[in-house]
Amino acid sequence: MFPARVLIESIAQPQRIILLLASMCLLLGACMSSPRTPVDLSEYTLDSPGFPVRRREGAPPPAVHPVVREGHLAVTIDGAGHQLQTLTVSPPGDGPFPLALISHGIPRERSLAPSINLRRLLPVARNFARRGYRAVAFARRGFGSSTGTVIGNPTVPCGFWPSRAYIRAADASADDYAAVQQVLIQLPEVDASKVVAIGQSVGGLTVLALAARRPPGLIGVVNFAGGHGANGRRQVCNAGALRRAFTAFGRSAQVPTLWLYSTVDRYFWPSLTRRNFDAYTAAGAPARLAMVGPLWHAPDGHQLVEFGGRELWQPQISAFLRDIGAPGWHLDPTLAVVPRPTPPPGLDAPGRRAWLRYLGSAGHKAFAVGDDGWGWAIHRRSRPEAEEAAIGFCAEHSNGCRVVAADGDPEASGDGRGDGQSEESEAVPGESETP
Repeated sequence: MFPARVLIESIAQPQRIILLLASMCLLLGACMSSPRTPVDLSEYTLDSPGFPVRRREGAPPPAVHPVVREGHLAVTIDGAGHQLQTLTVSPPGDGPFPLALISHGIPRERSLAPSINLRRLLPVARNFARRGYRAVAFARRGFGSSTGTVIGNPTVPCGFWPSRAYIRAADASADDYAAVQQVLIQLPEVDASKVVAIGQSVGGLTVLALAARRPPGLIGVVNFAGGHGANGRRQVCNAGALRRAFTAFGRSAQVPTLWLYSTVDRYFWPSLTRRNFDAYTAAGAPARLAMVGPLWHAPDGHQLVEFGGRELWQPQISAFLRDIGAPGWHLDPTLAVVPRPTPPPGLDAPGRRAWLRYLGSAGHKAFAVGDDGWGWAIHRRSRPEAEEAAIGFCAEHSNGCRVVAADGDPEASGDGRGDGQSEESEAVPGESETP
């Protein structure tokens, strides 16, 4: 301690503060990690040495119009019964269908856990249903309307997260995946031998924990921007501990995984993601990292899982399923295209950005304009609700508000069947998620 103090007192004031804070970080374990060099914006795909590649040819399947249902699923976790909120998207017919399990990230504050809206995951669920899967998005314990208390968060302050805190958090959430899988594979319409697990943000780290368990029937894992402990400003709690958690999961995982990250992710930036991927694959796990470009509808690449990111992730999922020999790999590439209609005339710069965000969100949404203002709502539970909310937001700043677009996404225009997606308006607390 004393040599460090002498050094600090012998230098200029700004450097003195930096060194003092660094010493405190080392002593308290409270450092945040951020990139010291410019973030790499290059796009690339990287396979681990053990990643399987089974190239196949085929024709796109006939057009599928999935059916969307909301409900709850009774499961048992750690000996206790729970009702987990579900959003199921199924192809027509009786099956048996391969199964896609999908779950979410976490909100910025634990108190906002009930605000988690499964319909944010509907673009991915519909995409897998069009591939012939029964896709089930579910809210883990304590989130949405699921029973139980929130699980999957370390219970210690940020700076003190050891690797075991990350591991325990992901393992606790993986219990929910395992319980849902165990119930659904008993259904006659589900093919228990073909299960793909998909997770977003904290859900992405969770499916890697699930892969480490090697559950029977799990043939692939898709990790959308997975991680934990980030704040959205390219800082993460104890990045070394997080990397060691990836290593721990990689030692046991034998199921091939697809890592999907954006070059402009504000939570898990490219250099951090690459270190985590290298740690996971160096431990022996087969994986593919697909670093894709920025999103046209949102500045933060952490929103990759949304409808507006489909042009980037659909081809990657198709190639992944093809190479691991999974069903449903060949999907008409035109289904990935998300049209960008011309914005209403007279919008200011913030209004034009809101218009892009509106276009990138699927399902029940609306955009309203007035004499000198605008308002919008996305991720609502019905079109009338979206229209009412958009007009309400517009009316706070303008007169003569009217709806100029509603449910105008390619899901509705492409096959005449809106995907039923609903989320919260940007103005509603809890719309953003954080790992």
